[in-house]
Amino acid sequence: MTTIQLRYWFRSVINSYGHIFFSKNKILALIVLLVTFGEPKLGLIGFSTVLLFNINIYLWGANKTYVEHGVYGFNALLLGLILAVDFEFNYFFLGLWIFAIALLTVITLVMSIWLEKIHLPFLVFPFIFTYWVVALTAPRCANLCFNLPNLYIHNAQVLHQQSVWYMSIHLFDGLTLPPIIATYLRTLAAILFQNSVLLGLLLAFAILYSSRIIFSLTVIGFVAAWYCYRFFGVDMYDLTHHFIGINFMFVAVALGGFYIVPSALSYLLVIGVTPLVMFLAISLTKMLAIYELPSLALAFCTTVSLFLYYIIHVKPHRGLQRAIISYASPEETVYKHITSSNRFKNSHLAIFSLPFFGEWTVSQGYNGAITHLPPWDKALDFVITDEDTAQTYKNKGTHNEDFFAYDKALLAPADGYVYQIIDNVEDNPVGGNNVAYNWGNTIILNHCNGLFSQLSHIKEGSFKVKVGDYVTKGTILAQCGNSGRSPESHIHFQVQTEPTVGAKTFAYPMAYFLEKANAQTCLKTYDVPAEGTKVSNIEPSVLLSNSFGLLPGQKIIFKSTESNQSSEWEVFTNAYNQTYIYCSQTQSYAYFVNDKTMFYFTDFNGDTSSLLFYFYLANYRILQSYQPHIVVEDEVPLIHFHNPILRLGQDFIAPFKLLTKVYYQSRCSYADNSIRPTSMQIESIVRVQLFKKNIQKIDFNITLKDNQIHAISIITNHKTTCYIAENSCSVY
Repeated sequence: MTTIQLRYWFRSVINSYGHIFFSKNKILALIVLLVTFGEPKLGLIGFSTVLLFNINIYLWGANKTYVEHGVYGFNALLLGLILAVDFEFNYFFLGLWIFAIALLTVITLVMSIWLEKIHLPFLVFPFIFTYWVVALTAPRCANLCFNLPNLYIHNAQVLHQQSVWYMSIHLFDGLTLPPIIATYLRTLAAILFQNSVLLGLLLAFAILYSSRIIFSLTVIGFVAAWYCYRFFGVDMYDLTHHFIGINFMFVAVALGGFYIVPSALSYLLVIGVTPLVMFLAISLTKMLAIYELPSLALAFCTTVSLFLYYIIHVKPHRGLQRAIISYASPEETVYKHITSSNRFKNSHLAIFSLPFFGEWTVSQGYNGAITHLPPWDKALDFVITDEDTAQTYKNKGTHNEDFFAYDKALLAPADGYVYQIIDNVEDNPVGGNNVAYNWGNTIILNHCNGLFSQLSHIKEGSFKVKVGDYVTKGTILAQCGNSGRSPESHIHFQVQTEPTVGAKTFAYPMAYFLEKANAQTCLKTYDVPAEGTKVSNIEPSVLLSNSFGLLPGQKIIFKSTESNQSSEWEVFTNAYNQTYIYCSQTQSYAYFVNDKTMFYFTDFNGDTSSLLFYFYLANYRILQSYQPHIVVEDEVPLIHFHNPILRLGQDFIAPFKLLTKVYYQSRCSYADNSIRPTSMQIESIVRVQLFKKNIQKIDFNITLKDNQIHAISIITNHKTTCYIAENSCSVY
């Protein structure tokens, strides 16, 4: 077996332990592993069960990544532990053990496939069902020996009282602690079928270290259960007996911060469902007692499945956001969700651009007082005005040819098909209006998915396309005219959801454009041009486009100017059509999007001390046009930056409020030629702010040369580190 294979199986086992607490933290996983050895027999059988199960389910064709991440293995851990608790180890137990692992494999595969179709997790259903089969069968098997001492706590204490290990593990059991704290710690230990305050305390510290949100949720879930039990007068013993108390902690973590993005509402949900979990746990326990079966975590599985099904399939709740991506921790989930909600709220929209070359003036915007009245109020009219006089014409303006907009090219605002063309209306004389043919010569484009756009008042006979043609964004369609209800040459543009001329307008933003108002030019993203402003499309720079035109198969090598250290990356595309840069040296991933106007990173996973991480920060959002007066701004997820003390406090309140934020800015600071540069400098900066005061700052200088990113300089704490690109080549 190779080193890579050994690492794979090691990760598959360790991650299975961490997954018990919905975590990918390796330290927590190792401590969970250690705690299972509170009773060595349990630890050994639990470990062996996870390893054998992972190998078995791997051979049965399960998802290899899921196996490695412990997505399946945590059910095997619980099964191994409970079998070790219930039965004495002998040859006959070995046969039962192998059968149970095989049965768990089949149930896990079937349930994962079935529940995945309705987008639900299989949780610990496989463990529960497998154990029930064993528990119902075992009493009929005379050769199986039940572990009687473990059925009675006092007997176990007498049996092990001479063991130094046992006495050490239970050293704190006699401490006088508030009942709620002692029960909380014992409940934590009971997850791993242990009954030790010390082991519960060790788990509590491990959970706190790995995730402040998970820790707080286990506390909230347990405290809510404690007072709910007291309110209804239920015996508190149930909280540590037969896995019952675990239901409340698991529900709290699952609904409060794992399957749902942590928020104030998710925390309230945890408290609100506590009575439901209690009634389910008690009722299921009584119903199953007829068959001498424990309910285990069935109340947890039922509650979580019902709520997730409701949110996913019945009625999505605006306040409860499902966590689509399973990150390493709830903290990462909430930080990236908050940032992504702002950054990508328009990512589902088609990328529309202005339907012309150059700079035009918005003569009438949305809700315009002249003709843009309901149901045509979400439309735009464009004219060209003189820079000095603001007039729309030259000479006396008595002929259509005097108007700057007349005869100018009209462009396709987005990719689509030519759906309809009207081309039989003559241009009006200046000041005229043809109300009989209100829209004049018109073209309608079908952008698919029920989205259409309409351009009107076009010059007769100027169409360059025909019905049925497929056009790409920027394709010349026709020329601006003065037909229809149009006193002077202008463009009428609207987006609509119906393919008929003059259909009801639909508000839809332009993806990127420059807007000039009061001599100030600013970048607008996914916005609607305002009436009275001058607007223009963003003209891409060849140097910027080529430098950031990273393609799958491309290799990038950066070498430090201060040492012989180099960093080698390669560009890939995954099964979800996401493009990313991968660094094999640090096993880091930087996901990006290039929409030909903006290059921006969407996510980073891996080593935050690697050069790829700093490359990700430096080029977090780059406008692919030379606009030295434009500053591009964005926000970076807080998860990438952590002062241990500040993060400790911020993590606890992250679902409610972010006191710390990370801001990003970039701009082109230099070009050797403003029209067609061959060399360019980009400056970017990342600032971490607490209460709007800078507490950390990183500056970057990126040099573009020879149609590639030639160099990157990183300035932190007045220290500059520079890296030069050795080459950039394709392997395909």
